[in-house]
Amino acid sequence: MNLGYQGGNSSAVPNKPVRVIAVDDHPLTRRGVAEELRDDARLEVLGAFPSFGAVPLPLRTPSQVQVAVIDLAVRHETRGVESVALVAGWGIPSVVYTMHGSAIIRDEALKAGALGFVAKSAAGGELVTAVLEAAAGRTYEAGVEYLPGGEELTDLERRVLHEIPSGATSKEIAERVGLAGGTVDNVISSIITKLNLKGKKRSALASWAVEHGLGPSES
Repeated sequence: MNLGYQGGNSSAVPNKPVRVIAVDDHPLTRRGVAEELRDDARLEVLGAFPSFGAVPLPLRTPSQVQVAVIDLAVRHETRGVESVALVAGWGIPSVVYTMHGSAIIRDEALKAGALGFVAKSAAGGELVTAVLEAAAGRTYEAGVEYLPGGEELTDLERRVLHEIPSGATSKEIAERVGLAGGTVDNVISSIITKLNLKGKKRSALASWAVEHGLGPSES
């Protein structure tokens, strides 16, 4: 699933600056994000915060904030796309700015409600563009890393991948996703091959999933 850029002209100057906040628990990254956004006259940065809990209540409403730039993992608060779901609960569109540029994570973030997804490896200016597009209600992505050969995970592979960090056995995963145990092992092997993980072991897949903030799906 490649949603990519969808329409719009982000070079246009809004009638009023887009009001934006940033949340990132890394001080240097947070400062850099705030500076990049403030350097663009089309944006008004209302604050940059080390956690979601640090965001003042008045800035958790869409009437005050038009876009939130967020990291995927905020220490002691959220993991993976939980950040997106949290901000979506505030009714504020989000742009994910993350070191994890995998298309798999991009898909998870957009599914959870994010409008923008920008890898920290993306070229300069992409974050500003993503914010402007999100403010206009459009999706935008930059710096996304795709699987080797352009392959994508199937829905079943995604469901199994979400269960891996829990440490569940193949039998337990099979019960959760409605498959035979042997089939689960085949699915896991397929995921490992598509991700081109070194060692080709289940432990490597578990490490990858944890690093990228994946966990059991609530559904």
